[in-house]
This record gives sequence, C-alpha cells and structure tokens, in this order.
Amino acid sequence: MNCRCMCQIVSVMFLLLVLIVQPWAQTSNWSTVQQLRPGTPISVKVRFRLQCNFRHADDQQLVCDERTQGRFLRPPIVLARAHIHEVRIERADASAVAGAAIGAGTGAAVGATSGNGTLTRGGSTLLGAGIGGLIGGVFGKQFPFLHGEVVYQKP
Repeated sequence: MNCRCMCQIVSVMFLLLVLIVQPWAQTSNWSTVQQLRPGTPISVKVRFRLQCNFRHADDQQLVCDERTQGRFLRPPIVLARAHIHEVRIERADASAVAGAAIGAGTGAAVGATSGNGTLTRGGSTLLGAGIGGLIGGVFGKQFPFLHGEVVYQKP
C-alpha cells in the first residue's frame, strides 16, 4: 500500500470520527429542557460540569437528582436557570457498553500476555476479558464519555 492511499484512508477515518462525535442539534431553547422525561441522564454546565438525572424544570430553575445510586434521603439538586450555561443529554447506557468492550479488549490482551502459571493462555485471556469488561462497564456507566446532544446552550 503506497503512502498516498494510506493518507486518504487516515483522512476518511478522521473525518468520520469528527462527524460521529459532533453533537447534532445544539439549541438555546429552554422549553426543550422542560420537555425532557424525568430520569433522563443529563450533564449541566454551571461553573463546572455536573452529572445528574433530570427531575423537572420550570422558567426559573432545573431540578435533578444525584446520579450515584444507593444514596437515600438526598435532597434534589436545584440549579437556577441564570447560572446554567449548557444542558446535555448523556448516553450512560451506550458509554457502559463501550466501556465494557474497551475493558474486555484490554483485559483479554493483558490476560493473553501475562505469564500466569495456573491458567492456560486461553483461560487467562477469558478471565482478563471478563474482569476488564466488568470494570469497563461500571466505569462507563458512572462516567459517561459518549455524549448526546446539547439541548440547551445559554445565548
């Protein structure tokens, strides 16, 4: 394969990556935020980015719940609309699947190359893939890295 063909392939791959990652529908319409379904995973940018599950919004504020499960009797998070710079839908489930796939691949590679004397190479690969997939899935769910569309951006 010559250099020119390789450059074209790399250019097309880069273009596809940019198009996939680019959020499609960016808007400054607050009514879009108000119409979100309760429980939708979102991230809200104030002075920092906060991840939570949408509860409801009115003309003055947005109310959401902390994403971490197992924390009972936590009060909801109330954010004044005037302080919100951006609201984005998070794709936590897609991030969990992608994290599991990345973790499984990494775990399989580590398992296949480790010199474990108690398991065969295939067993080490399988065990590494399972552990890596589990860790990657949990990590992807708690820290979404595949972002959805921006539904509100402060004008």
